[in-house]
Amino acid sequence: MQRNIYILGNIAYELLFGRRYEPAEVAAAANINTLARRWQKVLSRALSEDTTSRYCTYEVMLQDVRKVLNRNKQLAVASIPFLVILVLIAGYFGYERYRRHKIMTSEAGYAIKSFLDIVNQASDDVEQVRVPEPPPDVPDDGTILKPFEKIKPIDNN
Repeated sequence: MQRNIYILGNIAYELLFGRRYEPAEVAAAANINTLARRWQKVLSRALSEDTTSRYCTYEVMLQDVRKVLNRNKQLAVASIPFLVILVLIAGYFGYERYRRHKIMTSEAGYAIKSFLDIVNQASDDVEQVRVPEPPPDVPDDGTILKPFEKIKPIDNN
């Protein structure tokens, strides 16, 4: 039975790392250390050369695997509120983009766009036409006083 558990450990190692397990290889130990601590324990015990530390039955190995999976489930359940919030935010931004795209591709969107283009073009034309006017000519004193010459002076006698 321990031999079968060792074979299962070899299969798991090959599936995880894509290469055959060699117990004397330093890279094998390094690969196992890259796993999460709880999975390291399961794989190390399944691949152990020492028969005293190896799993003696499938039930013991299955209990350890269940503990690891239950912990992962607890983490997954704890992260659900964050995932829901993330999905709601992404949904909102997606809906706003869809709504903007829908408006801009509709007839009303084209009408608004053409209206804004005309307004922008007209405002550019108005700004180009506006030329600062020269200051008005200041008339000389003779021109200003000329109408008053027609007035006859009043005699004091």
